[in-house]
Amino acid sequence: MTGREIAQMAFELKKPPRLPVTLIGGGAWAVQHAGKTFGQIKNDPKQIADAFIRFFNLFRNDLMWTGSNFLNYPVHFLGCPIKDDSADSPALAGTVIQSLDEIDRLSIEKVLQNPTLQAIIHSHHRVADAIGKETMIVPTQWAPFTLTARILGMEPLLIATIQEPEKLSRLIQFSTELTWAILERILEHPDIPGANFSDPVASGDVVSPLTFRKFSAPAIKELVNRVKAK
Repeated sequence: MTGREIAQMAFELKKPPRLPVTLIGGGAWAVQHAGKTFGQIKNDPKQIADAFIRFFNLFRNDLMWTGSNFLNYPVHFLGCPIKDDSADSPALAGTVIQSLDEIDRLSIEKVLQNPTLQAIIHSHHRVADAIGKETMIVPTQWAPFTLTARILGMEPLLIATIQEPEKLSRLIQFSTELTWAILERILEHPDIPGANFSDPVASGDVVSPLTFRKFSAPAIKELVNRVKAK
């Protein structure tokens, strides 16, 4: 059986012949092993894809987290500086907006039209073309609550959960739509059967269960429903 078939059995709650195995994330490792920096490959879908394909050929993992460590680029395209001159995960240098009163100047279309984002999206398809029948391709994205923290900043987001919950909910909805606009295009490939949402800012180390249920959970649920429908 292929790794993809074994992973699929596990998702269907059937007993596979062995435990499916993956390394969650790993994008920075793949770029490092390719001897590149993120800045060097971000505009070339072939180079991005080759790094992930080489990663798979080394480890034969049953699930492949494509797009890992490329997640801050949409925030960069909204207007936040980024440092990507190494194989370390590209780091944002600041925030996009300073206040929730600036939400209306954010543009999903501006992100989608960026050539680098188009290259990143296409890289997922190249990986799926090459190994999508052998391993389960699982593109990863920030979940909306964490993406909102990248746009606004961690401390302002946490303060807004108390002082400006309605405005914050608007920004979380924008983050939901931005995430979906990118992911919907990635999911066009027939060998990309699902997605992963990473939401570290919604961790219990950061927010209360009440805050999670109010601000993060509804956005995740909405995206999960959209992925299932797709």
